[in-house]
Amino acid sequence: MLFCNSCKVHILGERQRCPLCGGALTGEGEPDTQLYPIVPPPRYSRHFLLRLISFVVIAGIAVSTAVNAIVSPGVWWSLFVSAGLICSWLTLAVAVSKRSHILKNIAWQLFLITVLAVLWDLATGWRGWSLDYVLPCSCMASMGSMYILSKILKIPARELVFYLILDSVYGVIPIIFVLTGLLHTAIPSILCIMVSVISIAAILLFEWRDIKEVIIRKFHV
Repeated sequence: MLFCNSCKVHILGERQRCPLCGGALTGEGEPDTQLYPIVPPPRYSRHFLLRLISFVVIAGIAVSTAVNAIVSPGVWWSLFVSAGLICSWLTLAVAVSKRSHILKNIAWQLFLITVLAVLWDLATGWRGWSLDYVLPCSCMASMGSMYILSKILKIPARELVFYLILDSVYGVIPIIFVLTGLLHTAIPSILCIMVSVISIAAILLFEWRDIKEVIIRKFHV
């Protein structure tokens, strides 16, 4: 049986370190007395994946810049490639960081994608496609994916309603662009507003208890 000289206790099972102090153990382990199964660490940790994504993005920027300088030094198209790679890095980094919570991941992706779309629209001369299509379509897609995944993964309603109502409130924002006439095509935004209002109404009318519980838990009210 394993023994810790620092804690003066015997340790069941087969371990490398003392679970109390983290010190070295003496004696021989007994696998038959293991209380809990040994869970192997994940093959690829979050930090490794982030480093891998960062390496690929940096390599892509370096390669595209070098090719640009050799082939067409007068037209710096590699700047757009680099900007696209940086945007991809941001979305993938959020996806990896929030991978343990799918609903939070979707909410972050919605915000990030719409903001990046507006910035790209501004950088390319502002044609309004980010507000006409990306914002309303992304909001409706995220609401639908949240609901479908909650059913598939059997996520409790009290966890769903918080992120769904955040998404729905975000989906009402296009009403500002409709009323101010900033849109070239208003149909996607009108549909997004309709779906968002219906979603908010359904949550407030039928899931009020869950909302109240989430508010108390998250904001310590």
